[in-house]
Amino acid sequence: MANISDYFGGGGGGPADTFTASTAVAGISVKNGRSYALSSEGKMFPDDMLVEKQSSFPVPNSVIGASGYEYAFPIFGDCITPDGKATFHFIADNGAGYYGKFYISLDGGITENGPLFTSSTGNPFDVDVGWGGAATANMVLKLLGEETDYWFYIMYVNFIRASGGATNWYNIGRGFMVKKADHKLHTTESIHFSGAQSPIWASQSNTSSNRYDIDHDLGRQSKNFFFTCRNKDIFVWTTGAYNMPEYGFVVNAVDTYRSSDSNYWGGTAMGLPKTSGANTSDNTHRDNVTAQQHLPLFKVDDTNGIFIAPYYCASGTNNGQHVFLKYTIGADHSVTTSSEVLIGGTDPAQGGGAQGHWIATSNPLIFFYLYHDSSQSLYYTKCTWNADWTAATWGTQAQLVLPIAMTDGYGTQWALDYDSAYIQMKHSIPESELFFMVGKNEASNSSAVAFSFPATGTPSVLGTTTLNNELNGVKYSTCYMQSLFDGQMLSIQNPSAVETYGRAVYYTEHYNPAFKKTSSLPAIARADGDAGSTVNIDLKSGDTATTTLSSDFYLTKEGMSYAYDVDNADLGKTGVKSVQRGYVSSTASSFIVGISAVNVDKSVLNFSSNRDYSGTFQAGVHPRGTISGPNSIQFNRGGTSTTVYVAWEVIEYV
Repeated sequence: MANISDYFGGGGGGPADTFTASTAVAGISVKNGRSYALSSEGKMFPDDMLVEKQSSFPVPNSVIGASGYEYAFPIFGDCITPDGKATFHFIADNGAGYYGKFYISLDGGITENGPLFTSSTGNPFDVDVGWGGAATANMVLKLLGEETDYWFYIMYVNFIRASGGATNWYNIGRGFMVKKADHKLHTTESIHFSGAQSPIWASQSNTSSNRYDIDHDLGRQSKNFFFTCRNKDIFVWTTGAYNMPEYGFVVNAVDTYRSSDSNYWGGTAMGLPKTSGANTSDNTHRDNVTAQQHLPLFKVDDTNGIFIAPYYCASGTNNGQHVFLKYTIGADHSVTTSSEVLIGGTDPAQGGGAQGHWIATSNPLIFFYLYHDSSQSLYYTKCTWNADWTAATWGTQAQLVLPIAMTDGYGTQWALDYDSAYIQMKHSIPESELFFMVGKNEASNSSAVAFSFPATGTPSVLGTTTLNNELNGVKYSTCYMQSLFDGQMLSIQNPSAVETYGRAVYYTEHYNPAFKKTSSLPAIARADGDAGSTVNIDLKSGDTATTTLSSDFYLTKEGMSYAYDVDNADLGKTGVKSVQRGYVSSTASSFIVGISAVNVDKSVLNFSSNRDYSGTFQAGVHPRGTISGPNSIQFNRGGTSTTVYVAWEVIEYV
């Protein structure tokens, strides 16, 4: 709720402030009447970028109907409500029956808020879902959409049943609604959720192809993807084909309930996925896919229900080449699969054997194929589709130098080892065209390199970011990154035991090293708005000095300036914007050092060097050094192989 001070005193803190009518793009979902900061791109953001942080999750034994609830299971996906006020919880009973419980909470899980799923709700909460401890079950939540009064979700639950042999994984998918007004599960019951009001769109199964594995998902090798299309009329999901961890997937589509249906449970404009009538793609269409590779599925056209799936062939006509399939979901939820289409041009030389990683951009026709070949190098190749996604063409492969070393060959493990922890050490957020890569094995924090992969312009290294320095045990290969609500938020957690390690959720731009926002809250939203929409605002008065203030430290809008919230206020006084230092050794005649992005025209390089003593003079042993680009230093010397040791410093001025 907005404070009264949000409406008065923006510039100097007094009631004499004036307000200017203007517009701004919502960087997140915004609410009418609330005040927001403005980013350097002019987008609206909250004052605090932290949405939720818990160092551990409770396992309450005081919730309704509990007997011995002991295990808190991980929940992935959209694990909180979009407004950040309520969290979802999945726990299990270690007593007779091993029943599960799912509820929504306003106090971090200590108590349930309103009705909840229990054994009376039915599958899977009425079976021995809690057998075997916290590592034997998980849940994926996906926000399908919203209306004025409700949010619409699906859950996909994976668990091991003691009665099923104690080794077989089971799964089930259900839909449910949450009331926005009170953050309660929407049901006619007062205590226990009514099972009839939670349609089961995926019945309980123990086939390996249906299992959801978070390791595979984060490497985008999960065979479970969850979408809507055709303006939320149709729900689309995938299941595995053949041996689930290694090969392709099957595309499924089903209608959502509408008010004309006799068993309708939903709002005025959308409903939950139906329990029957799903159509399925040909389950042999990807039998030539390379085992264990990165297998994405991208929605590219919601209106016409079009999806694309690029992959690398291991057999058939296009053996040893990259291809794609186009899926079209009809208005009748039929699934049409195109013939395999060869991507034109020259396949990437680096990562060409299915070792790369596909990411999307804000343009549904533009994608990138990435390959991490060494500790300090990332290759990228743009791939462009035509207007109806019937053909695609490779661009020219290029290279980015990383500012920190990513050791131990993580690049090859991106795709070749499906059950390796390393495959999840990367995350793409197409909505903001950000890409994060973890790889530095630190003893405490998990550092990442942040990249920009724009649909237009040149990809770049934005710098390094500390993904986590507050949650114990969330680091290195256990630092799991997941996007929430179409990229608005980013969660950080250790997947093995949320009860122990907790979770942190921030607005995504918090992790962007290039992100800056105003220290004050000058923008008052005049209407609700989704992320990316243009909203009318009242702009509080700011500095009106005739001389334009530095864009490094101030945002100027409507002729007024607003100070950024920067970490080091003394930067503006000293004239120094950043200082980077490092040390490198090499036997090469030419070598590159990666740095965080700088303005080359405003930066200087200082360095010193020495060599191994060889007893004789060797001409050209000491290098010449230049700042060769925003993210790199180039050192060159004569053809000697003698080791040279270089200490360097880059100073960037305002």
